[in-house]
Amino acid sequence: MGRYSYSQPSSSSRRLWSNGEPEVSSTPLRRSMSCGIPNRCYCGLLTVMRPMDSADEYPGRMFFGCKDYKFGPPHLVKWWDEAVMEEFQELRCALDNQGDSIRVLQNGDG
Repeated sequence: MGRYSYSQPSSSSRRLWSNGEPEVSSTPLRRSMSCGIPNRCYCGLLTVMRPMDSADEYPGRMFFGCKDYKFGPPHLVKWWDEAVMEEFQELRCALDNQGDSIRVLQNGDG
């Protein structure tokens, strides 16, 4: 993972391009670039879901990345399982908000 990744590294994942301490970008990202399934890499290319090559640290693990991911930063590598969990968390939050809105309307509190 690393400076150009979309999520913080978890205990189950290590940086693909390790060269010391993890780096964190202080630049805020818009929602589509920071959470869930990414559409584009930082370089501007479209991302696709693919398995890691057998020579990589996690062979066969599915991830989202552009065709140039092997060149390292600024190219994206976002693990499929982490992206999907972020999507589920956003959907859950949206569903909870909808439920709250419905309860307010039903109770006449709005």
